[in-house]
Amino acid sequence: SHSTTNVCAMEDAHCLNAGAQSVTSKIDHDSEASGGSGGDAKLRCVYKGSKTASHIIWEKETNQERVYIASRRDDTSHVSDVTLQERLTFLGQGDNDATILIRTLRASDSGTYICKFMTMTGLLEAKINLIVVVTPEVTLALGPAPLVSGGGASQLAATCVAANGNPAASVAWTLKNVSGSHFHFDAMKVDAGTIIDHKNGTISVTRELRLEPTKEMHKASLACVVTQPGNVNRIEKIVALDVHYKPEVTVSGVTGPMQEGSAKVTLSCRADANPSAKYSW
Repeated sequence: SHSTTNVCAMEDAHCLNAGAQSVTSKIDHDSEASGGSGGDAKLRCVYKGSKTASHIIWEKETNQERVYIASRRDDTSHVSDVTLQERLTFLGQGDNDATILIRTLRASDSGTYICKFMTMTGLLEAKINLIVVVTPEVTLALGPAPLVSGGGASQLAATCVAANGNPAASVAWTLKNVSGSHFHFDAMKVDAGTIIDHKNGTISVTRELRLEPTKEMHKASLACVVTQPGNVNRIEKIVALDVHYKPEVTVSGVTGPMQEGSAKVTLSCRADANPSAKYSW
C-alpha cells in the first residue's frame, strides 16, 4: 500500500511566519511491504521536500524499542545490524531516496521499519510495516482415543497444528459425510487453542476439535483448513473419522411359521458395527 507523510518544511520562509500559508513537504513511502521467506522485499521511502536531506537513517521497532540498523550520508552507507549486513542494500539514488532492499527474507525480519531524513530544520520520519510470509507446516491427527457413539459428552476428535509459520495462521474445520453433505457446526466445538511464539520469529498454532460423535459420522471426511494473512494459498489436511458404535443386528431367512421335519432352513445374521462384531449362535 502507498501513503504520504506530510510535514511542514521549515526551511521554507512561509512556515516561519504565523498566519502565513504553510508549505508542505512529503515523505512518499509504502506503508506496508511483504515477501515470502527466502525472497526479497523493497521498502520504498523518498523525501519530497524542497531541500536536500543531509543524512538518512533506518531503524526497526523491536519490543516497542527502536533499534538503529543502517544509515547513509554523502553516498556512503553503513549497516550496523549484523543480521542484515549481507542482505540490506540501499536502492535509492541521491540523498532524498532512502529506499532499501532486504534479500533472503527471514521471519525475524518482520516488523515496523522507520526511515528518517535529517534536514536543515530537523528529523522527518515515516513507518513501513514489513510482513515476511512463512508457510507453516500443517499436521492433522485423530484421537488419541477412539470416538464412541452414544458416549454423551463431547470427545476430542482431532488436533490440527500449523507450526513455524508467519504471520500466525488461522485454523478452520469442515466435516462432510460420505455423500458430501456438511455436518452443522453446532455439533462441533473448537477450543481456543494455543499459540507459541518462537525466537526465530515464527508462530505455531494448535487447535483441537471436540464433538459428540454419532454413527453417521463414521468415515466422514474431517478437514483442517489453514489460511494466513498475506498468503494466497491455503493448506488443507483431510482424515476420515473412525467412530465406534454398537451393533445393530438383523436376522433373516424365515418368512413364516414352520413345521417340524420340513426342509432345511438357512438363517442369516447381519450386524452393523464398528469395530466388526463377532458372531455366535
